[in-house]
Amino acid sequence: MSQRRASLAGLGGGIRRPGGSQGDPPVEVQKDGSVGGKGTASDAEAAKAARRRQSLSMMSAGSMGGGMNAAMKDHICKQSGITDDTPPQEKMDIVLKLAKEKGKTAEQIFKYFDKDGDARITPDEFKRGLEELDPMRFKMSDEEMDGLVKKFDKDQDGTVDMSEFRTYCYNLPGLAWKKERLKQKLDAKKDSPRAPESPTAAAPVPAPHVSVAVAAQ
Repeated sequence: MSQRRASLAGLGGGIRRPGGSQGDPPVEVQKDGSVGGKGTASDAEAAKAARRRQSLSMMSAGSMGGGMNAAMKDHICKQSGITDDTPPQEKMDIVLKLAKEKGKTAEQIFKYFDKDGDARITPDEFKRGLEELDPMRFKMSDEEMDGLVKKFDKDQDGTVDMSEFRTYCYNLPGLAWKKERLKQKLDAKKDSPRAPESPTAAAPVPAPHVSVAVAAQ
């Protein structure tokens, strides 16, 4: 009987319970929301939900500004040098580079691709956004778009949130992206709550020196 119980206990770790954590594969949740080999799937979901709430908050506050107007689209199409044979990731990198040269931030470019405003970009939204720039030069298959999204998608949920999009942009070469990355870090540091300063303890007052005369014996 004890051997049977031990056997069942050993099998229990491989059983997936409905919504339970026992059968969930171990997942490591990084600060940027990416997942690895420790923690739980529910931790990854919580991190992803927190990033999405932050993205929606920024959008509702109007911090993203406008997307890409007609002049911006025309600039990208004329200056890109993109052909039908240009790889999908290179096409995207060129778009990001040219938009940045015109002063667009990562959040503003993100808003252009986020067609329904739900703070995440799907492969279809990426495809629509690129085809709106030029339906011939930016024509890509669904398989190519899925591969492109994977370059951004750190938590592997099939969509790209603002944090993932910004991380990708900040790793692109170019001084303009570097400056925005530094500015974003400084702004985040300003907004982070400061720990309350502990009251400085009063310095002890030294006791007055007392001279003691010793009588000679």
